Amino acid sequence: MDANMWHRHARAQQPAPPEKLSLIDLHALSSAERAAHLCALRDWLAASQFPTADARRVAATMWNVVTTNSNSGPGAKTIVAVNAPNTIGKSTAVRAWAHEAYRQWVGPRISEARLPSWSPEPGVHAHEVPVAWINLQSAARIRDFNAQILTYFGYPTDGPIRSLSTRIAGAIGRHRVRVLVVDDVHLLDTRFKDGREVLDHLKHVNTELGERGATMVLIGANLHDSPILADPQIAGRLQALEMVPFAVDTLEEKRAWQEFLVDVEQQLLPYLPAASDGLLAKTHVSRIWRRTQGFVGDVSALLRGAVDAAAIDGTWTLHPSHLDGVGLSRRATLHEQSLGSRRPGSIAPKRRDTQ
Repeated sequence: MDANMWHRHARAQQPAPPEKLSLIDLHALSSAERAAHLCALRDWLAASQFPTADARRVAATMWNVVTTNSNSGPGAKTIVAVNAPNTIGKSTAVRAWAHEAYRQWVGPRISEARLPSWSPEPGVHAHEVPVAWINLQSAARIRDFNAQILTYFGYPTDGPIRSLSTRIAGAIGRHRVRVLVVDDVHLLDTRFKDGREVLDHLKHVNTELGERGATMVLIGANLHDSPILADPQIAGRLQALEMVPFAVDTLEEKRAWQEFLVDVEQQLLPYLPAASDGLLAKTHVSRIWRRTQGFVGDVSALLRGAVDAAAIDGTWTLHPSHLDGVGLSRRATLHEQSLGSRRPGSIAPKRRDTQ
C-alpha cells in the first residue's frame, strides 16, 4: 500500500445496484439479458457491505477523536485502538470511515487520477496525503515500521533508524497527514530486548503526529494481552473500541442480531422478489447464526453466496439449501461442527433459539 494506491481505492466507483425487477420481469428476460442481470447482481453483492452497530460506533468515535485532536494544541494526542477477533470486520469498518474522510478532506480533487497537492511554502509543492494506511508486516520492528511509513509516501528507506524517524516527522507535516492507520498492530515485535524501544517509538510517532494535530489509529486482533495496550503511557492516551461477534445468549443479544439482519434484508430483499419480509431475521435467523456464529465476515460471505445461488437457480428467495451450500471459513465450519448433529437450523441448548 502507498499513497497512490490509497487514492485510487478511495476514488474508485462502486458497482451500481442492479435493476430491481419483479418475478414477471425476470421471467421475461432473454438468455443474454438474464446473464447480464446475474453478472450485475454478482458484482454489486461482492462490493456490498453490511454495517453493524459496532462499525457505526467506530466511525462516530473516529470522527469525534480526529476532530478533537485536530483542534487541540500541539502535543501527543488521543490514540484510537480498534480491537477484535479476526473476521469481525474491524479493518473493513475503519477503511470505510477512512475512505469517506479522505474524500471529504480532498474535496473535488478526488475526481483527479493524480494525488492532490498543496504548497507548504511559497514555491514548494507537495502531495497532500491526509490518510496514511500501513498494513504492518509480521514481526515488524522499528526499522520495518519506519520503512513502511516512508514507502507509503515514496521516500527512501536507507539510513540509520534515527534518520528514518526524522524523515517521517518531516513527511507528516509536508504531506498534511491527518490520520495514520496502523493495521495488524499486533504484529509489532515486542518480544525481544528492544521491545521497550518499539513501544517508545510508537509513542514518539504519536507525539510527532500530535504536534501537527494528527491522529494515530491502531487496528489489531486480540490486543487485550498485548504489551501495546499494557504500556501505561499508551493506555493513558488510548480510546479502545471493541468489536465482537453477535451472540444470542440473552434477549438483548438476540434483539441486536435480528436488528442487524433486518438491516441486511433492506439491502438484499429488493433483489429477491420471491422473498417476504423476515426471510433473514425470522425464517433463517437460527440457521444463519449456526453457520457463522455471528462473525460478520462469514455472514457476508454466506449471504452473498446464497443470494447468488438463488438467482442462478431462478427461485429468487433463500431456501435452507442455498444457505447450507455456501462454503465458509475453516473457523466457521469447525465451530458449526462443534455444535453437534442437532436439528438443522437450531442452536445448541446453551444458546436459546433466537426466533
